[in-house]
This record gives sequence, structure tokens and C-alpha cells, in this order.
Amino acid sequence: MNQKRNYREEAKNSNFAWKIIRKIYLEEANYTKEIANQLDSQPQSVSNYLKGLRELGIIEKSDKVGRTQLYEINSESFYDVWVSLWCSKLDLENEEELISTFGKYFVEDLENEFRMNIRTFISNYAENFLEEYDASNISKALTKQLTNDLWLYIADNFDDVPEWLINFGSSLMLIQASRDESKLNIKEEIGEKIDLTPKDSDELSLDTPIS
Repeated sequence: MNQKRNYREEAKNSNFAWKIIRKIYLEEANYTKEIANQLDSQPQSVSNYLKGLRELGIIEKSDKVGRTQLYEINSESFYDVWVSLWCSKLDLENEEELISTFGKYFVEDLENEFRMNIRTFISNYAENFLEEYDASNISKALTKQLTNDLWLYIADNFDDVPEWLINFGSSLMLIQASRDESKLNIKEEIGEKIDLTPKDSDELSLDTPIS
């Protein structure tokens, strides 16, 4: 008996699913048949991945034109997918455990404001990444690529980056480095550059661009 495919999980690592998201985000196509035509694929394949992406929350149903269902992006859901990806990598149970993991490194204040800043940043990053990259997948974009891009941005613009974002990026780098023994010296490199004491008076910039 053939095992039923889990398109929710497949969509996280699928370049094809990424192309579907991008078509909808860029408003190049927003219903099954049109997406299939533009991607030179079968409507059933597109429909299967749309179902998986809806289960992830990244794609939502919008209006109907006659019997045709249209779709739209829910950018805020990229944060929830980011949480699930990192929880899976680190064998954690939920968002609370993941956010608390940052406290082992730099972040002393784990109030809701910090969490909302991360949510907004990840949503903005995902939108920027969708505009720039045709070939990718959700897992790659929200884990290794996001971490690397963020740290490069911090390194190039250190004096202008809000402290919460430095803490977040540094924590991600340390977590990633801890999974790769060849990169463990990053802890010393980060420690030399960063004042670990948050400044309550800092204004938080939620629209920090990532190049």
C-alpha cells in the first residue's frame, strides 16, 4: 500500500513550492490553472502543493471569480514556519522553548516586544527574499540563508543596527555554529565585537533592510 504524500512537509524543501509562492507574491499568477501554465506543470501538482502551503499558513484563499479560487500570501506565517523549522533542528517542543534558547547566549529580555520584533523582521525578510530569488525553498531561505544574510548585514552596518537585531542575529549564528564544530570560533569573534548588555533606551527599527 502506497504511503500518502505529506505535501505540507514536502513544501518546506521544494523548489517547485517556492516558485508557486513567488508567482502568487509577485502577482504573476494567483489561481491553480494559471500557476500551472506559467510553471509548465500539471494543475494537480500545483493543487497538491497549494494544499500543503495552505496547511503551513503561507498561502491563503482569497476571492473567487466564478468557480475559480484565487490565492494570496500570508507573510506573517513565515515566522511560524521559521519556528517549526528551528524547533525540528534543535529537538525543541514549541516557540517558547526556541525563544528561550536565545537567552543562553545574549538575550536577557525575552518579553513579547522582542518576539514581535523577530516576527516582523522574518516576515519582511521573506518578502525581500521572494522578490530576489527564483530558485530556493522555504527551509533554506528561513534557516541558513536568513542567518548568513543577517550576520553579513550586521557586520557591514554594525553601528547602525538596533541591539535587539544584533542579539537575534548573533544568537542565530551561535546556534548554527554549535551544529558545525568547524565554526565554533565564531563565538569568540562575536564576543569581541558585541556589548551583551541591552540598552533599554534604544529605538527598535522594524524595517531594517537586508541586502
